[in-house]
Amino acid sequence: MKKIIFKVSDKPIIEIPLGVKGGTVDNGKVVVFDETMAKIAIPKLASTSELTYGDVSKIIKYYLLKGFNEDYYKQKSLSDIAKEFNYIIRDIECRKNLEIEFVGYE
Repeated sequence: MKKIIFKVSDKPIIEIPLGVKGGTVDNGKVVVFDETMAKIAIPKLASTSELTYGDVSKIIKYYLLKGFNEDYYKQKSLSDIAKEFNYIIRDIECRKNLEIEFVGYE
């Protein structure tokens, strides 16, 4: 099963399981470990708990676009991004302690 884990200071704040083929979010299985930090890292959670795959992709690309070439990451799939960063994105420009881990993408 594919899932994306957002962490702050190496501590999980939210775990987002993806559907069988990885193209949907299994909202029934989303785990929020720290609601306050999750809302800071993922503002979409402040208004709703129903995330779509597009939401998750946009959030990840938003953080990447803050510090890297905009056009390059706009065209990449999440699988390609996961591989490029060896399945964990660290030292995100706009949120220094935020990490995004891709589980099951190998």
